[in-house]
Amino acid sequence: MKILYYECFSGISGDMNLAALIGLGVDEEWLRAQLARLPIPEPWELRVRPGQKSGISGLTVKVLETVHEHEHEHEHGHGHEHEHGHGHEHEHGHGHGHEHEHRRLREMETLIQAAALPPKVKTAALEVLRALAAAEAEVHGTDLYSVTLHEVSGLDTIVDIVGAALCLEYLAVDEIWSSPVELGGGFVRCAHGLLPVPAPAVQNLLRGVPVTLGRVAAETTTPTGAAIIKTFAHRFPARPAFTPLRAAYGLGERDLPVPNALRVTLAEAETSGAETAYERATQYVLETNIDDMDPEALAYAEELLLRAGALDVWRVACHMKKGRLGVTLGLLAREQEVPALRDIILRETTAIGLRLHPVEKIMLPRKIRSVVTPWGEARLKECALPDGTVKTKPEFEDCRRLAAEAGIPLRLAAEMISRRGEESR
Repeated sequence: MKILYYECFSGISGDMNLAALIGLGVDEEWLRAQLARLPIPEPWELRVRPGQKSGISGLTVKVLETVHEHEHEHEHGHGHEHEHGHGHEHEHGHGHGHEHEHRRLREMETLIQAAALPPKVKTAALEVLRALAAAEAEVHGTDLYSVTLHEVSGLDTIVDIVGAALCLEYLAVDEIWSSPVELGGGFVRCAHGLLPVPAPAVQNLLRGVPVTLGRVAAETTTPTGAAIIKTFAHRFPARPAFTPLRAAYGLGERDLPVPNALRVTLAEAETSGAETAYERATQYVLETNIDDMDPEALAYAEELLLRAGALDVWRVACHMKKGRLGVTLGLLAREQEVPALRDIILRETTAIGLRLHPVEKIMLPRKIRSVVTPWGEARLKECALPDGTVKTKPEFEDCRRLAAEAGIPLRLAAEMISRRGEESR
């Protein structure tokens, strides 16, 4: 299969990523034409220039507002994201500081959704954007749509994110792999003052991702870079094996003791049919032990957790200290739902703490389709196994609805839905 392998030995930022992907062969004029479909009110341009760092040739990328003189740009670190730190100036190294750059998530979502771009590109860009917003919301103790995105709301962040989604669509690889991500060290100046590296949003974004620290006394991974690698990377193999086809470097501007560059390699990798058949996702398990709560109140809390986005909720009987009988309340969730679900557990149960850890979820590809039965339409879930066979399961709520409306046993409704699924395949 065709892969991209990211070597983040000097971190990753949005502009370095875009430069490296262009260097791999993405047509610049095609990319500019696609990005021009974003309904951005201010005039801007994408500047791509060749350069060198530590004797290595590569590309630099900048997003410039054309109403301003180019000399307003400042010297900074990893391209336009690495000037000062994890604040407005950090992600927007142009240093203009305009109020219109302080967009909220809803405004940025609307801008991307209104663009005449392929749905797959918009979906990918929105996933990166929401990951950024979720990380910032957790830092500031607010919700996804209330947080003001000082650090990641500018024009260049939007272009970096949408540009990344477009480039990955253009390169059409099967998987994206990455090395551990170098975060750097020292302190970084942001909108809220001086903070230790990694900045809090980067720390939140890279939960579950292998990282390294302290290679240089500077910030090397920005929030946008962290969100891109977290969203798109399928694996972080300790000993990757592949056949390189070509490589490209996205360059930063600061001179560091190590090459200030992101290397991305286009390669071919051997893999089994089973490996390519599975889908992967990083999700989170939250759990806590409870021994002093009314079961009915606990059931109410479980309902709230499911409504708030938990993918699954469970209770397991357990023996606790001093011989007490209790239950372990656990749930599985996507990262963006974790803060809200955490708050529900601590608010609605007697728990005073909980455990949180990332897990890799491996799934069969699935789809939902409708079938027609003598009693009406119903949905059927189909999952494809690596050998080509298909597992099917009727949606329980539809089985229950048909059974109640037709006055038939639940088992008979499920059997009919499955049979109609087989007949119509």
